[in-house]
Parts: sequence; C-alpha cells; structure tokens
Amino acid sequence: MVTLSILIAGMTARRRKGESMAWIYHQSTGELWHNGVLKGKGYSGVLTNKNNPDRQQVKGMGPLPRGTYHIAGHNNSISPMTVILVQTSGESYGRSLFRIHGEKRPPAIPGFASEGCIIMGPGFVRR
Repeated sequence: MVTLSILIAGMTARRRKGESMAWIYHQSTGELWHNGVLKGKGYSGVLTNKNNPDRQQVKGMGPLPRGTYHIAGHNNSISPMTVILVQTSGESYGRSLFRIHGEKRPPAIPGFASEGCIIMGPGFVRR
C-alpha cells in the first residue's frame, strides 16, 4: 500500500509502525515529495482557496483536506491518467472523490481544474 500524507506548513510527518509515508504532498505549497525528493509542484483548490490550508473545509473549492490517503488505482475519468485517492485518516468535511490529475481537457482555462483534487503538470501523473 502506498500512502500519501497531506501536510500543512509547520507540521511534521509522523509514521505509525508499519506505515509507509513514501509520498508527501504539502497542502500550502503544492509540493509533492517522494522518499524525501521533490518530484513536482502543483496545486489543490481554486481561486483564493488554492493551496490555502485555512479553506480545506470548503466543498468544491478548497484544497484536499490534510490526512492520509491510499492510492486506490487509476483511470481516465478527468485527464488521460487520473490517480484515485481514498482517505484513510483525517477529517473529510463531507468531501470525497479526491484524485491526482492534470489540467482538464481544453477548452478549460489552466489553473482552474481543482475542486479539491491535486493538480500536477503535464506528464507528471504518468510517471
């Protein structure tokens, strides 16, 4: 099981015995790290909610709520490679259906693809 931990600035990642924390997404900066190496920078949320931890509870606009997520597979539902996230700990604020994906297909305006999903640059999710 791969675990993705969503952190806000100033917090530290804590591992429970037997828990993998290979992927860490920083909610306030959009940075995605794998085993301590920065792999890319994206965003979560839209408009003034983008990468704003104080707005994580805003449905459809705030960033992905902090917590732990299991990578449950992938599909082509939103962009050519969409990674499905299932929250395993933390407060969801009644929100669900979180993903990691690229920008929405044209003619969408770049930078407005997130309703809480993590948006990474072209080709990132394929890696």
